[in-house]
Amino acid sequence: MTVKFSPAVLSSEATLDAYMRGKETIDTIKAEAKTSYIKGQGNLGALEVVWIVMTSPLVHACSPFINSIYVHCVLFIGAVGNLCFYCLNAPKMGMKLIVQATHLLHKDIRMLMIAIFNRNLLVSTVNVQSMDKAEEVYTHPAIPVTQIPQPLQNRFRHYIDHKHLHLDKVDGQCAGMSDWFAYLCLQTESVFRNKEQHLVAVASQLKNGAGKEAALWQLGQFDGADGFEHTPPLLGLKKRRVEKIVNPTIEKAIKTFKRLKPGLYALRTQPQRGSGHRMNFYKDAQDSYVFDPNAGLIAFNSDAQLENWVRYSVVNYYLYSSIMDILGRKSKGNSELTFEYISSH
Repeated sequence: MTVKFSPAVLSSEATLDAYMRGKETIDTIKAEAKTSYIKGQGNLGALEVVWIVMTSPLVHACSPFINSIYVHCVLFIGAVGNLCFYCLNAPKMGMKLIVQATHLLHKDIRMLMIAIFNRNLLVSTVNVQSMDKAEEVYTHPAIPVTQIPQPLQNRFRHYIDHKHLHLDKVDGQCAGMSDWFAYLCLQTESVFRNKEQHLVAVASQLKNGAGKEAALWQLGQFDGADGFEHTPPLLGLKKRRVEKIVNPTIEKAIKTFKRLKPGLYALRTQPQRGSGHRMNFYKDAQDSYVFDPNAGLIAFNSDAQLENWVRYSVVNYYLYSSIMDILGRKSKGNSELTFEYISSH
């Protein structure tokens, strides 16, 4: 029986764990192992590409009139959402409209990623909450902390304000999506003979954004940081740091990726300023893949493809994307690239 989100889910670590197990999603992924798969086939169909491209504001830019209508429609949806949320005592409807507007604004990013990675992009994803699969989480009213035991208050502490846990944060979902991707990979890998087919089947569960499990994971997983070392990892997902590079050069980053042993890794990029980013990297004897919530599942079939991605995406974009960094005018602090090997209990 499917359990709907309620404050009871947060009554203990055990109830949270039970809610996030994702049995239906795991069964869906396992069913894909029984289907045929051709290498490079992916899940990005021609009709899906056409829809993303034709509904993108970048295409509309060819016609200032159409682009103006599109932009104003998105702004109107967002404005109505905020009006419902803050003024009209209709927070559920407000959040649904705000998330819908966010999805529309991300269409440009999806089109850009399709153009950049072309056939290497096996599954396209969007780094926001899923409009339907996460609705019961992001539309839920704020929960008084008196209904939440202290260990779970610690877990969700960054989203507690005025003695209430707020689940209506429309932020990037990269950490939640990456950890949910890793968990699903580990839970289903035994039934697949083709690793690429397996990764495509898992990434496809996130092509429309973070579902309820990933959205909660985004809010509640901090890997024992900030003095809360005894907070257990969600669903037993363990990460062991194998490398941390401070202020990495392109050459150092490429060498580190190449010498990783086969397996599944969590990647963390933290620039000198601004927010960090989370991804997953999978390496086997022949090929390597990255799951980047901003793009999707990307396949690298040669060292040259991997090197280009590390150079332009990891280093030049996620770590040193500001013009001040490019000019060499460093601010206080460091840029960091961290690799963690992922396993489960």
